[in-house]
Amino acid sequence: DILFKIDPVPFEAEVARLEAKVKEASQGALGLESDLREAEAAVLKAQADRDRAQREFSRYQRGFDRGAFTEQDLDTRRQAYKAA
Repeated sequence: DILFKIDPVPFEAEVARLEAKVKEASQGALGLESDLREAEAAVLKAQADRDRAQREFSRYQRGFDRGAFTEQDLDTRRQAYKAA
């Protein structure tokens, strides 16, 4: 014989609430993964920009040493390299 019966409604509501929180956390994690991929791509781009600026500065340095570029040209490339 059944002595008492537990009402499942509050427990079912709590399960639904927690499932919603899990889903929300999962979506948040996906968003963070996307943000991470974007940040990694930005780092790669910044490194490529820096490398390009370094090569260009080196080229201008060699040209300046041979008299092909002015000091202003060299300074412009130096500042671009420092900014990268």
